[in-house]
Amino acid sequence: MATLVFLLFVIFLFFIFTRDLKTKKYHDPNDQENWNRYPSWKSKTPDPYYESAEYKKFCRERKKTYEKMRDNKEIGSVDSVPSGEQYGKKGGRYEIRYSKKTGKPYRHYF
Repeated sequence: MATLVFLLFVIFLFFIFTRDLKTKKYHDPNDQENWNRYPSWKSKTPDPYYESAEYKKFCRERKKTYEKMRDNKEIGSVDSVPSGEQYGKKGGRYEIRYSKKTGKPYRHYF
């Protein structure tokens, strides 16, 4: 019974959201006029900026700047883990510290 009610609810929502409220007609998603009237996040062609020479030049310069900063030790390398830090089984980062009171080691997660 619950599944039947759920299916009817889904069908009801489908008809509400596919119906054009102004003309009370259903619109075809493949219609070219529809693409102009109802802009969508979906696009049939990629954004031309990402194919342009300007963007490719920007990417090359960004990579060159990153490598230069990494070589000068201005920023840390993503590939290596800083000394003392380790990764746990589930990906948590931690370092081993020693308690002042007991002197026993423990993991300090961050």
